[in-house]
Amino acid sequence: MPSFTNSNDPKTKCTILNTVRFSEKFCKKQHYSRLTAKSNNKIKTKWNIMKKETGKVNSVEQVPILLVNDEKLKDPTGIANAFNNFFLEITEKCNIQ
Repeated sequence: MPSFTNSNDPKTKCTILNTVRFSEKFCKKQHYSRLTAKSNNKIKTKWNIMKKETGKVNSVEQVPILLVNDEKLKDPTGIANAFNNFFLEITEKCNIQ
């Protein structure tokens, strides 16, 4: 049996590369088939797989944490109020009407 790892033949290297690509696609397809089979909502699972493969996955929006006077603000209303107070203080200091 010939050794494919030491071969300098471009055709052999191409064959090996194609075999690896095929096996990767096959394994991925099997994985996704198992995920779909196990899920309760198969249509939603298939859409999520398609989004993942096309790179169109929506990220979960997280509210940032704002540090104000050594206090961490996590809720959006508190953060908005902190920004409002900050800009009101600046306008008062600058005497902007």
